[in-house]
Amino acid sequence: MLVREVRCDFSLDHRASPRTPGQHVSEVIRDIALKMGVLKQDDKEELDWTLAKYRLACGDPAGVSTLFPTAISRVALGLAWEQWVGEQWEQINFHSIGELEKDGLIGTPDGLEFWLPFPPGEARGHGAIHEIKLTWKSSRSDREKPQERLAQEFLWLAQTKAYCEMASQPGFPVLQAMLHVYWVNGNYRGSGPEPRSYELRFTEEELRKNWYLIRESARVIREQEERERQEQEREQQQHQELE
Repeated sequence: MLVREVRCDFSLDHRASPRTPGQHVSEVIRDIALKMGVLKQDDKEELDWTLAKYRLACGDPAGVSTLFPTAISRVALGLAWEQWVGEQWEQINFHSIGELEKDGLIGTPDGLEFWLPFPPGEARGHGAIHEIKLTWKSSRSDREKPQERLAQEFLWLAQTKAYCEMASQPGFPVLQAMLHVYWVNGNYRGSGPEPRSYELRFTEEELRKNWYLIRESARVIREQEERERQEQEREQQQHQELE
Protein backbone atom coordinates (compact mmCIF):
# COMPACT_ATOMS: atom_id res chain seq x y z
CA MET A 1 0.00 0.00 0.00
CA LEU A 2 1.24 3.46 -0.92
CA VAL A 3 0.11 6.50 1.03
CA ARG A 4 0.91 10.14 0.50
CA GLU A 5 -0.53 13.20 2.13
CA VAL A 6 -2.24 15.65 -0.20
CA ARG A 7 -3.08 19.28 0.41
CA CYS A 8 -6.71 20.04 1.19
CA ASP A 9 -7.69 23.71 0.99
CA PHE A 10 -10.79 23.69 3.14
CA SER A 11 -13.01 26.75 3.26
CA LEU A 12 -15.82 27.83 5.55
CA ASP A 13 -19.13 28.61 3.91
CA HIS A 14 -20.61 31.89 5.09
CA ARG A 15 -24.18 31.26 6.20
CA ALA A 16 -24.64 33.90 8.89
CA SER A 17 -26.36 37.20 8.32
CA PRO A 18 -24.01 40.10 7.56
CA ARG A 19 -22.65 41.76 10.67
CA THR A 20 -24.13 45.20 11.34
CA PRO A 21 -21.47 47.96 11.29
CA GLY A 22 -20.81 49.53 14.68
CA GLN A 23 -19.42 48.67 18.09
CA HIS A 24 -19.95 45.06 19.07
CA VAL A 25 -19.99 43.86 22.66
CA SER A 26 -17.49 41.05 22.06
CA GLU A 27 -14.88 43.47 20.70
CA VAL A 28 -15.30 45.89 23.61
CA ILE A 29 -14.97 43.04 26.13
CA ARG A 30 -11.83 41.81 24.39
CA ASP A 31 -10.35 45.32 24.67
CA ILE A 32 -11.23 45.44 28.38
CA ALA A 33 -9.62 42.03 28.94
CA LEU A 34 -6.41 43.11 27.19
CA LYS A 35 -6.17 46.27 29.30
CA MET A 36 -6.86 44.32 32.50
CA GLY A 37 -4.21 41.76 31.61
CA VAL A 38 -6.79 38.99 31.72
CA LEU A 39 -6.18 38.37 28.01
CA LYS A 40 -2.67 38.42 26.60
CA GLN A 41 -1.72 39.52 23.10
CA ASP A 42 -0.34 36.04 22.47
CA ASP A 43 -3.52 34.23 23.51
CA LYS A 44 -4.02 32.75 20.06
CA GLU A 45 -7.11 30.71 20.82
CA GLU A 46 -9.24 33.58 22.09
CA LEU A 47 -7.99 36.32 19.79
CA ASP A 48 -8.00 34.30 16.59
CA TRP A 49 -11.37 32.70 17.30
CA THR A 50 -12.92 36.12 17.85
CA LEU A 51 -11.30 37.50 14.71
CA ALA A 52 -12.34 34.47 12.68
CA LYS A 53 -15.98 34.80 13.70
CA TYR A 54 -15.81 38.50 12.85
CA ARG A 55 -14.48 37.78 9.36
CA LEU A 56 -17.14 35.14 8.77
CA ALA A 57 -19.86 37.54 9.88
CA CYS A 58 -18.46 40.16 7.49
CA GLY A 59 -18.73 37.74 4.59
CA ASP A 60 -15.01 36.98 4.40
CA PRO A 61 -14.60 33.21 4.99
CA ALA A 62 -11.40 33.20 2.93
CA GLY A 63 -9.89 35.65 5.41
CA VAL A 64 -10.03 32.98 8.13
CA SER A 65 -7.23 31.06 6.41
CA THR A 66 -4.85 33.98 7.02
CA LEU A 67 -4.91 33.23 10.75
CA PHE A 68 -2.60 30.77 12.49
CA PRO A 69 -2.44 27.37 10.71
CA THR A 70 -5.03 25.54 12.83
CA ALA A 71 -7.53 28.41 12.91
CA ILE A 72 -9.78 27.03 10.21
CA SER A 73 -10.04 23.66 11.99
CA ARG A 74 -10.78 25.33 15.32
CA VAL A 75 -13.46 27.52 13.76
CA ALA A 76 -15.04 24.56 11.94
CA LEU A 77 -15.22 22.55 15.18
CA GLY A 78 -16.65 25.51 17.06
CA LEU A 79 -19.34 26.08 14.45
CA ALA A 80 -20.21 22.38 14.41
CA TRP A 81 -20.58 22.39 18.22
CA GLU A 82 -22.79 25.49 18.05
CA GLN A 83 -25.04 23.88 15.47
CA TRP A 84 -25.28 20.58 17.36
CA VAL A 85 -26.14 22.23 20.68
CA GLY A 86 -28.67 24.50 19.03
CA GLU A 87 -30.44 21.50 17.50
CA GLN A 88 -30.60 19.75 20.87
CA TRP A 89 -32.29 22.75 22.47
CA GLU A 90 -34.77 23.36 19.66
CA GLN A 91 -37.12 21.00 21.50
CA ILE A 92 -37.69 23.72 24.08
CA ASN A 93 -38.55 27.37 23.49
CA PHE A 94 -35.03 28.16 22.21
CA HIS A 95 -34.55 30.74 19.49
CA SER A 96 -31.68 32.22 17.55
CA ILE A 97 -32.67 35.85 17.89
CA GLY A 98 -29.96 37.53 15.85
CA GLU A 99 -28.58 40.88 16.93
CA LEU A 100 -29.55 42.87 20.01
CA GLU A 101 -28.87 46.58 20.49
CA LYS A 102 -28.54 48.67 23.64
CA ASP A 103 -26.89 52.07 24.18
CA GLY A 104 -25.46 51.95 20.66
CA LEU A 105 -23.77 48.58 21.25
CA ILE A 106 -24.56 45.44 19.26
CA GLY A 107 -24.53 41.86 20.55
CA THR A 108 -25.39 38.50 19.04
CA PRO A 109 -26.18 35.79 21.59
CA ASP A 110 -26.19 32.22 20.37
CA GLY A 111 -29.76 31.81 21.56
CA LEU A 112 -32.51 32.91 23.92
CA GLU A 113 -34.85 30.59 25.78
CA PHE A 114 -38.08 32.33 26.74
CA TRP A 115 -39.94 32.03 30.02
CA LEU A 116 -37.61 29.74 31.89
CA PRO A 117 -38.74 29.90 35.55
CA PHE A 118 -36.64 29.68 38.65
CA PRO A 119 -37.59 27.09 41.26
CA PRO A 120 -40.50 28.06 43.54
CA GLY A 121 -39.58 30.63 46.15
CA GLU A 122 -36.73 32.18 44.17
CA ALA A 123 -36.69 35.40 42.18
CA ARG A 124 -38.08 34.78 38.74
CA GLY A 125 -36.39 35.67 35.47
CA HIS A 126 -38.06 35.92 32.11
CA GLY A 127 -35.82 33.84 29.90
CA ALA A 128 -32.30 32.51 29.62
CA ILE A 129 -29.45 33.44 27.31
CA HIS A 130 -27.63 30.46 25.78
CA GLU A 131 -23.95 30.76 24.92
CA ILE A 132 -21.92 27.99 23.27
CA LYS A 133 -18.14 27.68 23.63
CA LEU A 134 -15.48 25.23 22.41
CA THR A 135 -12.03 25.45 23.95
CA TRP A 136 -8.69 23.69 24.29
CA LYS A 137 -8.26 25.11 27.79
CA SER A 138 -8.28 22.73 30.73
CA SER A 139 -11.62 22.10 32.41
CA ARG A 140 -9.77 21.36 35.68
CA SER A 141 -13.00 19.73 36.78
CA ASP A 142 -11.16 17.27 39.01
CA ARG A 143 -9.83 20.08 41.24
CA GLU A 144 -12.33 22.90 41.13
CA LYS A 145 -16.03 23.42 41.53
CA PRO A 146 -17.84 24.68 38.39
CA GLN A 147 -18.26 28.18 39.85
CA GLU A 148 -14.56 28.42 40.66
CA ARG A 149 -13.58 27.24 37.19
CA LEU A 150 -15.93 29.55 35.29
CA ALA A 151 -14.95 32.53 37.46
CA GLN A 152 -11.62 32.44 35.59
CA GLU A 153 -13.32 33.02 32.23
CA PHE A 154 -13.81 36.78 32.27
CA LEU A 155 -14.66 37.05 28.57
CA TRP A 156 -17.34 34.35 28.69
CA LEU A 157 -19.02 35.75 31.78
CA ALA A 158 -18.84 39.40 30.75
CA GLN A 159 -20.33 38.53 27.37
CA THR A 160 -23.09 36.37 28.83
CA LYS A 161 -24.07 39.00 31.42
CA ALA A 162 -24.06 41.66 28.70
CA TYR A 163 -26.46 39.62 26.57
CA CYS A 164 -28.74 39.08 29.57
CA GLU A 165 -28.85 42.84 30.10
CA MET A 166 -29.49 43.50 26.41
CA ALA A 167 -32.32 40.96 26.27
CA SER A 168 -34.01 42.33 29.41
CA GLN A 169 -36.99 44.64 29.23
CA PRO A 170 -38.40 46.94 31.95
CA GLY A 171 -40.08 44.66 34.48
CA PHE A 172 -38.92 41.57 32.58
CA PRO A 173 -35.27 40.89 33.46
CA VAL A 174 -33.33 38.02 31.94
CA LEU A 175 -31.33 36.79 34.93
CA GLN A 176 -30.43 33.29 33.86
CA ALA A 177 -28.09 31.80 31.27
CA MET A 178 -26.96 28.41 30.01
CA LEU A 179 -23.31 28.09 29.06
CA HIS A 180 -22.54 25.05 26.91
CA VAL A 181 -18.81 24.33 26.86
CA TYR A 182 -16.96 21.65 24.93
CA TRP A 183 -13.63 21.13 26.69
CA VAL A 184 -11.76 19.46 23.83
CA ASN A 185 -8.95 18.06 26.00
CA GLY A 186 -10.94 17.84 29.21
CA ASN A 187 -8.83 18.21 32.32
CA TYR A 188 -5.58 17.18 30.57
CA ARG A 189 -5.37 14.24 32.95
CA GLY A 190 -6.85 11.55 30.77
CA SER A 191 -10.48 12.59 31.00
CA GLY A 192 -10.87 12.98 27.24
CA PRO A 193 -13.27 15.51 25.74
CA GLU A 194 -15.83 16.93 28.19
CA PRO A 195 -19.06 18.45 26.86
CA ARG A 196 -20.68 20.26 29.78
CA SER A 197 -23.56 22.65 30.35
CA TYR A 198 -23.67 25.16 33.20
CA GLU A 199 -26.67 27.03 34.54
CA LEU A 200 -25.81 30.58 35.56
CA ARG A 201 -27.96 32.92 37.65
CA PHE A 202 -27.25 36.60 38.05
CA THR A 203 -28.69 39.47 40.06
CA GLU A 204 -29.89 42.63 38.38
CA GLU A 205 -27.08 44.48 40.16
CA GLU A 206 -24.48 42.15 38.63
CA LEU A 207 -25.88 42.83 35.18
CA ARG A 208 -25.95 46.61 35.73
CA LYS A 209 -22.34 46.77 36.93
CA ASN A 210 -21.12 44.63 34.04
CA TRP A 211 -23.03 46.73 31.51
CA TYR A 212 -21.69 49.98 33.00
CA LEU A 213 -18.12 48.73 32.53
CA ILE A 214 -18.79 47.75 28.92
CA ARG A 215 -20.72 50.91 28.05
CA GLU A 216 -18.09 53.24 29.52
CA SER A 217 -15.24 51.31 27.92
CA ALA A 218 -17.03 51.55 24.57
CA ARG A 219 -17.32 55.32 25.04
CA VAL A 220 -13.58 55.61 25.74
CA ILE A 221 -12.81 53.56 22.61
CA ARG A 222 -15.04 55.79 20.48
CA GLU A 223 -13.43 58.94 21.84
CA GLN A 224 -9.96 57.54 21.19
CA GLU A 225 -10.89 56.58 17.64
CA GLU A 226 -12.32 60.06 17.05
CA ARG A 227 -9.12 61.71 18.31
CA GLU A 228 -7.06 59.47 16.02
CA ARG A 229 -9.32 60.30 13.07
CA GLN A 230 -8.98 64.03 13.70
CA GLU A 231 -5.20 63.70 14.03
CA GLN A 232 -5.02 61.86 10.71
CA GLU A 233 -7.08 64.58 9.03
CA ARG A 234 -4.75 67.28 10.41
CA GLU A 235 -1.70 65.40 9.16
CA GLN A 236 -3.24 64.96 5.71
CA GLN A 237 -4.15 68.64 5.58
CA GLN A 238 -0.63 69.68 6.57
CA HIS A 239 0.82 67.35 3.94
CA GLN A 240 -1.42 68.85 1.26
CA GLU A 241 -0.44 72.41 2.28
CA LEU A 242 3.25 71.53 1.95
CA GLU A 243 2.67 70.24 -1.55
